Amino acid sequence: MKQSKSYLARTKWERLTIGLSWTKFYIMQTVNIHEAKTHLSRLIAAIKSGAEAEVIIAQNGVPAARLVPLVKKPKIKWGLEKGKYVIPDDIDALNPEIEALFAGRED
Repeated sequence: MKQSKSYLARTKWERLTIGLSWTKFYIMQTVNIHEAKTHLSRLIAAIKSGAEAEVIIAQNGVPAARLVPLVKKPKIKWGLEKGKYVIPDDIDALNPEIEALFAGRED
């Protein structure tokens, strides 16, 4: 697989934009729609490998879309707090009173 071009080796049709992340500076590659259609697989490979943080696709020089990697959601771990808390048996005893307060009744 062809490696991503360095900052100095980019061709003249690629315009560079400096982006600011909360943690670091990175260079965003900006391409026009024609170049994006022509080199879509190359752009996706660069995003997937981490060579590019994101690619901006411009239409007539105006940014129109952003190509970014998908972020996997972390798997939820159920039951981590099991046994650490005690729930009283009469936890639902005040439900009718609370319902009346929400409804505007004072029984």
